[in-house]
Amino acid sequence: MLHSALPGLADRVREAREYALSRGLLKYGAQGQVVHLPFTLTPWQAPERFVQQVHSLAGSFNRLYARVSHDHDFLRQTLEPAARTDEFVSRMLACLPEDPPGRPELFLTRNDFMPLQTPEGPSPRQVEINMIAASLGPASQKVNDLQRFLYREEDLGKRILPTRPGDEQVRVLVQAWKLFGDPQARILFVLPPGEKGVFDQLTLASALVLEHGVPMLRCTMEELGREGGIRGGDLWFRGRRVAMGYFRGGYAPAHYEGEASWNARRLLEASTAISVPSIPAQLANMKMVQGRLTSAEVLRRYLPDSEAEAVAATFVAMASPSEEVTWNGQRAPARELALAFPEDWVLKPQREGGGNNLYGQDMVHRLEAMRPAEDPAFILMEYIRPAAFHSVRLVENEPVEGLCLTEFGTFGAFLMEPGGLERPLVDEDLGYLLRTKDHQSREGLVIGGYAALDVLALEESTRCPGPGEGNPSAR
Repeated sequence: MLHSALPGLADRVREAREYALSRGLLKYGAQGQVVHLPFTLTPWQAPERFVQQVHSLAGSFNRLYARVSHDHDFLRQTLEPAARTDEFVSRMLACLPEDPPGRPELFLTRNDFMPLQTPEGPSPRQVEINMIAASLGPASQKVNDLQRFLYREEDLGKRILPTRPGDEQVRVLVQAWKLFGDPQARILFVLPPGEKGVFDQLTLASALVLEHGVPMLRCTMEELGREGGIRGGDLWFRGRRVAMGYFRGGYAPAHYEGEASWNARRLLEASTAISVPSIPAQLANMKMVQGRLTSAEVLRRYLPDSEAEAVAATFVAMASPSEEVTWNGQRAPARELALAFPEDWVLKPQREGGGNNLYGQDMVHRLEAMRPAEDPAFILMEYIRPAAFHSVRLVENEPVEGLCLTEFGTFGAFLMEPGGLERPLVDEDLGYLLRTKDHQSREGLVIGGYAALDVLALEESTRCPGPGEGNPSAR
């Protein structure tokens, strides 16, 4: 192990580990034991220009996905071909309400980018937006505090860009809950089976209860589907009126253990309770929709030209396997390009969250075995290669040094009253999250142990934010 890159490594490891445990920066390990989340001991450094560029995109992406979610005809047209061979997409589409109830809407998202190195410096390239898997806001905030504490006596600590996404998410959840208008109505945290992100979620839940007096309950999708019911248009669960269902699961087929889980989605869509995310919002986040939005013509349906141009600059090549796409000056069906250049493409199903994608020869074998009817159920996306950098990660008490890549996510919020799509109450950037992983790893899951939470420090040549400027927020 190399110790020269980080002076005083042993002392930093001890202090960082103890700080993490004292602040609840935790997860369940493979054997069910409680361990600290993986995090870095050295912040990723970038110019302020990069931060400003990503921040300037937040409102455009918020409005884009809110508007797309209201275009049900577009969603059906785009996703019905995938639904013919993908049962999960089919069942999600079947939950799309014909006559949506008039109620407030809340989007809590995380937009993930890779910092592609260009002659002008790092530039964001979008990986995906997460509607449900927009997790780790509180944990990211804790790692930010940890590193600023760790480097409290050094210039580096002053250059770390503060972020408070956990606090900001709580603030917006409270604002949405108040719109419902019943101080006794509950926020439900709707969990998947075997949920491992409980520590991060309990930070949000406890803040709602203890700091804001918001009544909340936690339940699984199966429990809500079995025990929930609609009375007078309102959703009730265990004798309590529900103001909001905040889904922490539901983005993967395995989260739906049985028919009761699907009933939970239908109940929320048919009731006055705010669904976070709603079925239309989750459908708007399918990979085929993401691919359609790379078309300038489609993108300009939802954004004015100047915003569409800035958003499109973050896109890479995407298409279903049988569709033609332009890449590196070549125009051909995406399947042909992926088979000819397998290390430059990734195959994705209609899912958000990690662990679903196929790379390299695994992708080649799946494409060769794929029936033409299956094409619309998948998207081929250009593989993004950011610049590698040296980092030190702490993984289950052990420092790991080496070359790494990072992924930069921005938390967003969009809150609107019924009919208020163009007059949102909240349209904000809530802060950021970094996930840093070994340069040879292709997965970015923190809970799964593939990546470590990181923070951003402004490069020495760029201005350090003054008091109160740390959270790049649009409010």
